[in-house]
Amino acid sequence: MSNISQLAARIRDMLDESLKQAKQISDIEGAIRFIGEVISEIEVLAPEIGDLTGNEKKKVAVVLVNEFVNIPFVPEWLEAKIFDYVIEAIVKTLNNYLGHAWAAISNKDEATKDDVEN
Repeated sequence: MSNISQLAARIRDMLDESLKQAKQISDIEGAIRFIGEVISEIEVLAPEIGDLTGNEKKKVAVVLVNEFVNIPFVPEWLEAKIFDYVIEAIVKTLNNYLGHAWAAISNKDEATKDDVEN
């Protein structure tokens, strides 16, 4: 399934109820928290969708985040670019610090970095 909008719609349907019920988020702290939750959910749900490249997952995250996070006075196309860079930075940081298995950590309350390394 190569159409990012269709893929985003499918993942949106699978998202946790708390994410589905989110209202428009306009504060920075809430937006950053929400972006992290979306990235984590996509990592968990991606295997159910099929083989997704990192770039496809990022595009889906941008579409979903852009639906909920509003930056006042900024056009949607520019918001999408901003979210693309923010998501890229978050994922790169997680990959550098925890390796590519960070999704396992983000979805297990009791998991630690040592769990991933072992």
